[in-house]
Amino acid sequence: MLFLSEDAELTPLLRIGVGACAGIIAMSSTCPMDIVRGRLTVQTEMSPRQYRGIFHSLSTVFREEGPRALYKH
Repeated sequence: MLFLSEDAELTPLLRIGVGACAGIIAMSSTCPMDIVRGRLTVQTEMSPRQYRGIFHSLSTVFREEGPRALYKH
């Protein structure tokens, strides 16, 4: 683990690494919710599946299509 003193500055390479890690974490957490939001938005009364809410749609997609379905665009 990397511990820095309060007066230490991050090198440009370390800043790039930290930024990349932050981006990966952000995309990993928001992409599934974006998929769920899209499916809830486009469903109609005639849709083959009726999602009741965020958690229902998230669990249904995960169970029926697998975890990879939450990350496809």
